[in-house]
Amino acid sequence: MNNLFRKNKYLIFAVIFVVAFSLLPLLYSVYLAGPDWQGILLEYTNDGLYYYARMSDVGKGHVFIGNPFFLEHLKEYSPAFFGADWLASWPLWLGFSLEQTVVFNYLLWPLILLAALLTLFKTLGLSRSRAIGGAVVSYLSIHELMSRPVVMQVVFPVYVLFLVALLRYLKEPNDKKNYCLLICFYALTFYLYSYLWQIAVVTMFLLLLWWLVKKDWINFQTGFLINFNYDQVGSGEDSFANDVSGSDFILGNVELRAIVYFYSMVRTGKQKSA
Repeated sequence: MNNLFRKNKYLIFAVIFVVAFSLLPLLYSVYLAGPDWQGILLEYTNDGLYYYARMSDVGKGHVFIGNPFFLEHLKEYSPAFFGADWLASWPLWLGFSLEQTVVFNYLLWPLILLAALLTLFKTLGLSRSRAIGGAVVSYLSIHELMSRPVVMQVVFPVYVLFLVALLRYLKEPNDKKNYCLLICFYALTFYLYSYLWQIAVVTMFLLLLWWLVKKDWINFQTGFLINFNYDQVGSGEDSFANDVSGSDFILGNVELRAIVYFYSMVRTGKQKSA
């Protein structure tokens, strides 16, 4: 037992540090509320309550998150994709309360991010101790953003895992496991968050451009196939977008669908400002 602790002491300290630091926003919010706090969720980021409402709506079975504030728009589709909301809300389906789910997410996703960062730095060739140090420093640099429920709490770990899959593929492009892993994480970005898939697509486009300039036709063809397979895996999302937008201009019009949604959001803003 002692040998196991000595061998992994830096990793254990890193896990304890990340867990403790991740809970700080919640503890600080409770501290600010003072002795009158009655267990009601507090908003640490300026849109925290909005994402709590979305999580609650998913937990109630309204998985397309039409509008969590107004009943008349309950069956509308969200104008943005919502895979991250599902990943943040699944404890609600197991019987957890919203408060317990929020605390659970504050613990789970930073640990997933830590594991993803460790894997990323090891893939880059860093030693174990440097990988742990780099993971902790990287976590600290985005700690405040990781306090934002759903986004960026879920998005950052998935983005790092996408980078891990990409690096592994670049190191061993002939390994079919790396090929499939990259396609899976590449496609997953499309279902989670609009800005995430945009970054992933630009990254792959720049790689294709680089291989084209270098006349590396083998990697260029493989990269083209990755993008093709990515499009096939994401075809379910495209079909959904077609249903939502009713237009062939999928990527643009899906964000502009359901004017009543935005009308209700204007009403929400007026009520908050009042």
